[in-house]
Amino acid sequence: NYMCPMFKKLKNKPEVFLLENAATGCTFVFNDKLRTKILMYPFNEVKLPHDEIICKLAIALGKYIFDNNAYILYRQHGNNQIGHNKRAALKDHLRIMFNKKISYHSYVIGVIYRCYKDEIVSEELKKFMLTISYYKYVFKCYNKVLWSVKFCKHNFKRSILFKIAVLFKKY
Repeated sequence: NYMCPMFKKLKNKPEVFLLENAATGCTFVFNDKLRTKILMYPFNEVKLPHDEIICKLAIALGKYIFDNNAYILYRQHGNNQIGHNKRAALKDHLRIMFNKKISYHSYVIGVIYRCYKDEIVSEELKKFMLTISYYKYVFKCYNKVLWSVKFCKHNFKRSILFKIAVLFKKY
């Protein structure tokens, strides 16, 4: 499995984790400080995967640790909310992307930016989040997200799908 040097360099950057659903909710452990921040998030605005929001909050607001060890058995079945077999992955991803009424990824990042702007861990991350949240409305942001290697996911395939979603303003 070949990995481009660019992806190795970006692999553990918080910006990359913000663009993906980086963890499964049933594997989270967090402290009371983050719990308080989670309770302040306006979840009732749109129905979204809450574990993705919590993961993005942790990345934007402070320290996070990803442990590569598996502590649970993840079982997929026909009624999973998220998940798919590898053969149908591209087809499913594109179908979901173009059937969405709202492209919630950039929306979630925008809500986190607006609600917690003063608490985001770095100015660089603030700029990144602002660019993602405004890419649909500001051509300069759109151009940056579409063409900059800074805006990519963990591997080539995911990055291509991400860029396609951005191209059609569906991220």
